[in-house]
Amino acid sequence: MSSPLATLLSYGGCALLASGTIGTVVCLSRSNWLLVRVRGYELRLERGLRYLQSATQARRVWQAQLALMCLLLALVVVMRSPWPLLLAAIVAAGPRWWIDRAARRRTTRIEVQLDAWLLALSNALRANPALPAALAASAKLVAAPLSRELERVANEQRLGVALDHALRHMAERVQSAPVGATLAIVRIARGTGGDLSHTLEAAAASLREMARLEG
Repeated sequence: MSSPLATLLSYGGCALLASGTIGTVVCLSRSNWLLVRVRGYELRLERGLRYLQSATQARRVWQAQLALMCLLLALVVVMRSPWPLLLAAIVAAGPRWWIDRAARRRTTRIEVQLDAWLLALSNALRANPALPAALAASAKLVAAPLSRELERVANEQRLGVALDHALRHMAERVQSAPVGATLAIVRIARGTGGDLSHTLEAAAASLREMARLEG
């Protein structure tokens, strides 16, 4: 026999399902508020999936979430149990949490690779003073995920994007203070016409010292 709490939550699930359905119909018929919110959520998912270089489509993710949540809310009514509500909450928050966590881990790996990449870029500049060619060469000397970001910079250049803009796009994708500062050093040193190779070596030494102090 079900407990009063389970019964109450099951009726609450019914009310939630009914109010959600009515609310969705009203919002879709009277305003585009819900569509704007859904589109915003889709864009956030898409940005994270693109950064992770995943082939999964953001629209498929939220559509699957919506279908599973409706199924779980229906199970609340059928089973007269509150437990599907917990699963529905996990389904609602799970994909965004996983994507954010994977993006943070990827960013951390890129930050760890900065020191070695700056030295590789400095050596490549000694062999070829042209920065675009040196960047393409350095991408082959570091592992993923940094190598993939550098390859995207090279691909943007081949499509006609200026190098400064391609480096800014990389900083916007990674969303990391060390990465943004490092790419800014590369852009500024290139623009001022200084000894870029020496500047990169000094930046690599600074990153090593910062890592030592943080450790």
